[in-house]
Amino acid sequence: MQHNVTPAVLDLISGLKATQPRLRHDGLWMVALDGHRRAGGPAELHGTAGIELLEVEPPVADRIIVVNRTDRTAIAYPGDAMSGGLADRVVAAVAVIPPGARGSLRVEATEARWWPGGPLVPGPSVDPLISAGIELLRHGGAPGTEAMTRTALWAAKAGFGFGPRPSMHTEAPPMDVRGWAIGDDAGLIGANVYRRTRALPRVPAGGAVADARRRRPDAAGIVQTVLGQVAALARRGTPEAGVAPMGDLRLRLMVVGGDVLGLSLVRATPEVLALLSRTAA
Repeated sequence: MQHNVTPAVLDLISGLKATQPRLRHDGLWMVALDGHRRAGGPAELHGTAGIELLEVEPPVADRIIVVNRTDRTAIAYPGDAMSGGLADRVVAAVAVIPPGARGSLRVEATEARWWPGGPLVPGPSVDPLISAGIELLRHGGAPGTEAMTRTALWAAKAGFGFGPRPSMHTEAPPMDVRGWAIGDDAGLIGANVYRRTRALPRVPAGGAVADARRRRPDAAGIVQTVLGQVAALARRGTPEAGVAPMGDLRLRLMVVGGDVLGLSLVRATPEVLALLSRTAA
């Protein structure tokens, strides 16, 4: 990453702690990331009156238009869901839309549908595993498997949707955090860190698939180690324009106009495809 963003990255992850470790329904672990509370900031698309989503003309699968009719700056984060339109999508790249303006969003379709499904409606962040699949696609998929990654992502969304089904037990109450991470016995699968607090995605709690009696990995320790590696990379100032490899992990900064709004990490290995496919089962 470039030297001029190094202080911003170090400030972003400074004081972050992995908290609230839990076992998910699919056997993966998930932790919340919290630290210095930085509430406020731009309005998110979900739950904000005066935000309209439109198909571009002519329509394409990987772009939509956001019209911000509010008096606040609006922000779309990678992993934010939107349903309806010609296809359900997930935001693929961070974007900031000033008050009274309209802007283009880079998105990823999460289904093969390409016919009208009502107005495009913004939703909260998708399940972190689906978000990791979106980020994997941004890096070109697991090596040589971009088409397979997209197929697995569609299968996961078809089988699980954008969040837990109403019949599923979820952890409660909802909480605002600075990020989240998921992983398995092999380590971290994906993580998102934000400068401002956001609502932790609600996911199904551990059930029959996830035997709570089995030994859990040190999820918090794994996440803290990875954050330490991010800090070390930032201090070296690796000139990767906000995208950098970290072993099997890939790091991407969420940067708008030189402002670091967050970062994402994803494990770029074929095993992630199997995890996405298993979620659809």
